[in-house]
Amino acid sequence: MLTVLAAPLLTRLYSSEDFGLLSVYTSLLALIGVISSLRYELAIPLLEDDGEAANVAVLSSIFVGVNTLLTSILERSETMLDALNRAEKRGLIDSSEQAREWTELRNQIFHDYAHHDFHSIFHDALDFITQILTALEKTQRYCEKTLD
Repeated sequence: MLTVLAAPLLTRLYSSEDFGLLSVYTSLLALIGVISSLRYELAIPLLEDDGEAANVAVLSSIFVGVNTLLTSILERSETMLDALNRAEKRGLIDSSEQAREWTELRNQIFHDYAHHDFHSIFHDALDFITQILTALEKTQRYCEKTLD
């Protein structure tokens, strides 16, 4: 309703080209959001227990954070291995092997989810949360140090 009411004003402020650019940008953000959360947002309403639903929501948020971290690291790299080695050298992750394990779990969740028990994959993912939180804290400290 608000969009319909604001349309006459917005069409005077912005050109068709601007609306097209907004549409492309919005579509890309939606796609990236689905990929970075590993589609866990779809599991949240399926769970009957509110506690489990909250845990899945937190897990999905953590995956978004990790994917954001990896994307920012990959921005200037040529290969994933280069990015992981650079992250290890900067102290953002304990080892590049650890990040490969995260990627393997992500692939298992994202590509093979139909062939595995959701409950066991969820518990495997929970085991990685402390590692991921540590990496996020290291990244925050690194960013604060770099920006100062």
